[in-house]
Amino acid sequence: AISRSAPIAKVQVIVNEPVDTLSVLDPARMQLDGPMPATVETWIGRGEEINPELRAMRANIESATQELEKARAGHLPTVDLIAQRSWTASENNVSINTNYDTTMVGLQASVPLFAGGYVNSQVRQAQASLQKFLQLYESRRREVAQMIRKEFQSVSEGVLKVRALEQAERSADQAVISNQKGFQAGTRTQVDILNAQQQRMNARRDLAQARYLYIL
Repeated sequence: AISRSAPIAKVQVIVNEPVDTLSVLDPARMQLDGPMPATVETWIGRGEEINPELRAMRANIESATQELEKARAGHLPTVDLIAQRSWTASENNVSINTNYDTTMVGLQASVPLFAGGYVNSQVRQAQASLQKFLQLYESRRREVAQMIRKEFQSVSEGVLKVRALEQAERSADQAVISNQKGFQAGTRTQVDILNAQQQRMNARRDLAQARYLYIL
């Protein structure tokens, strides 16, 4: 048996507030609506956008892409701007209180010719890292899409299942009444009534489970 405190404790964790009692599901107020929007592709797109794991993976892919571009840049020439300024003072027998203020500005170009395959190795490593992140992302993206399709189908089918079980419950109620009348007329036995009541209880149980599954 499941304690009533177990569901309450779970709800308290979700809402982060004290919970004394849980409301009973009221079938009369329950609206059976399918997923809105009604296309699973829209849900998948939204799920891929907000899924925190996929967002983290996209950040890893962006970082790996930048690392690849950085590694490839090792083949490119570089130009550095160099600026230097110095000030000196001297005094000797020839010149007295002589000051020298020197300013130099220039460009320094560096053209990489060969670095023992270091740059190529860095590029291959960055490419492998990027491919790994891309493959992990695609695998997880497909898993998320599959879960969304499953839940979308469960909600859509849940509406039909609840309505079918509501009809089954009504039929079971009529079967109990019919067997009771048949018993009074002498055409049904007490066992027939008990069997009909059992079927009605099963129908009510299945309906209750279907309603709660739909809500979840």
